[in-house]
Amino acid sequence: MKKIRRSRAAAILAGLGMMAAIVAGHRPGEAAVPAPAQAQSTAPSGSGAGTSSGWHHFYQHKTAASPPSFQALEKEMCDLINRDRSDPINRAETGGRLVPLRWNDELAAAARAHSRDMVARGYFGHVDPEGRSPGARLKAAGISWRAVGENIAMDPDVKAAEAAFMNEPRSGQNHRSNILSPKFTDVGVGIVAGPDGELYITQEFMAPAISLQSAFGPPSK
Repeated sequence: MKKIRRSRAAAILAGLGMMAAIVAGHRPGEAAVPAPAQAQSTAPSGSGAGTSSGWHHFYQHKTAASPPSFQALEKEMCDLINRDRSDPINRAETGGRLVPLRWNDELAAAARAHSRDMVARGYFGHVDPEGRSPGARLKAAGISWRAVGENIAMDPDVKAAEAAFMNEPRSGQNHRSNILSPKFTDVGVGIVAGPDGELYITQEFMAPAISLQSAFGPPSK
């Protein structure tokens, strides 16, 4: 049985440019949670990522073998997310109306950059050292959105991380609500190994911005 020595979670939810905060032992505006000492000793590099809304950082410390393929792990976690969205056991929350999320390469690149930055600069949180939120980071990457959410975890196993996300209250804004939200249509997952073998996992959820043309159709000639 796996033992959780230290746990916090981190989940973020933002919609239509407005951020709503859910706090678990961490208030909005506080400094990002430091990563374990092994990660803090890593030389700075990479790009940042941010915060906006609900917090839940999940740590699980255990010696882990090198993952076979980060890309395979990312796609595996995407499959786990869509499995949870379609699971009949969650029908009371989803109404059975959820559709699978589309894999989005741009979101995955942004998620990967955040995971890499947390490892490189030795922190664990939605807000990077420059104070950028997930929504700001996606916009900086050229991604337009009308709703965005982010979950992060540090765990040697993607299945255990997803199970921890889903093992949360069935009401409220948290990891679970991000995964089961009907307003998101796209997902990207970024996974990077820390120096201690932990996997730094970022899940990015999004509903793309609606252009005027898509909303009202092309202009008449």
